[in-house]
Amino acid sequence: MLVLIAVAGFVGICAAQNKKALTGSVLEAISKKPVPFAAVTLQSSLLGTNTNENGEFKLVYSEDSGDKRITINCLGFKSRSLALDSAQGPLLVYLERVGLELNEVVVRPLAPTWYISLAMKKLPENYPDAPFSSQAYYRQQVYENSELLGRTEVVFQSYCPHYLDTAAHNQHQLILYRQSDPTELQFMRDKVEKDRKKDAKKAAKKKTSVPPIEDDGLKPGGDQSLVSFGGPEMILKTDFIRGDEPFLDEKQFKKFNYSFQGNSSYEGRSLMVIVFEAKEAVDHFRMNGKVYLDAESMAIVTIEYNAAIEIPLIAKPILLLYGLSINDAYYHKKLQYALIEGRWYPRDFQWEMSAHMEKRHFFDPSERADFKMGQCLLVNSIDRQGAQPVPPAFRFDAKKKMSMQVHPLRNIEWKDINQLAPFER
Repeated sequence: MLVLIAVAGFVGICAAQNKKALTGSVLEAISKKPVPFAAVTLQSSLLGTNTNENGEFKLVYSEDSGDKRITINCLGFKSRSLALDSAQGPLLVYLERVGLELNEVVVRPLAPTWYISLAMKKLPENYPDAPFSSQAYYRQQVYENSELLGRTEVVFQSYCPHYLDTAAHNQHQLILYRQSDPTELQFMRDKVEKDRKKDAKKAAKKKTSVPPIEDDGLKPGGDQSLVSFGGPEMILKTDFIRGDEPFLDEKQFKKFNYSFQGNSSYEGRSLMVIVFEAKEAVDHFRMNGKVYLDAESMAIVTIEYNAAIEIPLIAKPILLLYGLSINDAYYHKKLQYALIEGRWYPRDFQWEMSAHMEKRHFFDPSERADFKMGQCLLVNSIDRQGAQPVPPAFRFDAKKKMSMQVHPLRNIEWKDINQLAPFER
């Protein structure tokens, strides 16, 4: 996916203005349960934030903002709009469900795949057709047996020269960076310590030093490949337009079953819900999920799916050789877009993976661990008028350490950034 973040001039101007913060919670009207990942934005803009898993949010905005109302949107709920001047935190917002239940079958004149094909053909009409800049909050987290191993948070400023041109390269500038204190990885800890001692002995013989382990946001004290999952470049490219989601590809429709399943609503617009399920594993993923289409424009507004990961046969002998097994491996992905003056722009992107790993020993008890890792990217603001390329010297390079590539903007601090509040498991 290509994701994207704000110009220096635009952000600098915003930072110079007086900042205020509104906090609150979003709950379902009847059950009073939290509504996670609801969008809380300034009306007619993409400046905003999302609620966390507890339905909580914090919205940072400028007192001089021209938008005097906030809107709260979430799939399947009626939108709420509140006057910003009258909104006093902590705010409690109740959302009402709308539309048909998602388990209610809907009959339509044409097959679900016809509507998906139409949506793909209408990409030039529905998505950005001019360069823009954006500012986005990024977070990655890794858990071992529900214990946080590490959290990395970043704010990117990016320039998108041509959203629909898959050959064009977005430019990113890392403007803020921080990480939690890392926790030592426990899985296969003994092997890690043995490898460390071997490396130290070899280094002593050669009279050289052992290079330190470097990992942005994680220092597990061992084989970082066990917990490393690609860094921000993965989610910066997680966009269905630039991706290869098989369930959107006409050539692969036969690998899935599709059906209509109810209606939904987002930003006050009616959405068509198409459910899909793979007949068998596709590229080692057994997928099932939903595609939400704007009924008026046929734009893809949201994609959300789960996938059971099947380990390739070629990898199993290698894992067996090392006494390793991976079970219950699952993947979850969500892409969501927001409407700005007739075009759908990136809103937020998330993915999460979980797996159970086991290391068998001949004479000692087996080691077991449950891992969960994930990333999110929340686009705070879009600038469509003053979009400027990122200077070459400031451009983010995925091959280099994040901590060594911070190029801050004047007057921009973490307190000025809308973030997805961390959820401690």
